[in-house]
Amino acid sequence: MSDQLQHITGAKFHDHETKGLYEPAAPPALGATAERSSKHNIAEAAKIPCFQQWREAAHRIKRYAISNLDKLLVQFERNLAAKGVTVLWAENAAEANRLVLQIAREHNVRSVVKSKSMLSEELELNQVLCEAGIRPVETDLGEYIVQLAGQRPVHIVTPAIHMSAEDVGRLFASRLGEPFTAEHQQLTDIARRHLRQEYLQADMGISGCNFGIADTGRL
Repeated sequence: MSDQLQHITGAKFHDHETKGLYEPAAPPALGATAERSSKHNIAEAAKIPCFQQWREAAHRIKRYAISNLDKLLVQFERNLAAKGVTVLWAENAAEANRLVLQIAREHNVRSVVKSKSMLSEELELNQVLCEAGIRPVETDLGEYIVQLAGQRPVHIVTPAIHMSAEDVGRLFASRLGEPFTAEHQQLTDIARRHLRQEYLQADMGISGCNFGIADTGRL
């Protein structure tokens, strides 16, 4: 392969694999919000005594858990089952989605409220539920915003980091019929009011899990 062909092939590969990581026409809010979030994180970390030591300890625990995941998951299942929890295993996304749908259908579920779950994003569970006639509603504020906008989350922690308060205000006006506002607390109150009704009417709840404690079976 010539150097020129290698260059062309490499360029196409990178364009395909990195689409969205750098967009010249990215929303103006993205840079400002990311910078504000970074400064906030640094400020909050500075308030925590021995923050770096805690952070390094967390990394060690995570490395240990990943290295011993096969044994820890079996222990976790055993302790969950002892509490009366039913544990289901899935080999792939299709099987995981099928198991969720099976539970929903057994209980005649028509609406679902979901907490933030990156696993469900990877499974594309919302799409699967919609295709089965089941309405999923995200209840994390950022996830709720991008769902209303018909988008996917752009960040694992802050899903709507690319949208400004004005963007959200216009979205709530068009999708929820609310008067336009760009004031943060008012936007939060609007979302809370609408989501409260979703919670009261939902047939099923789906949650992600930040931490599973293997030796106690706690979530």
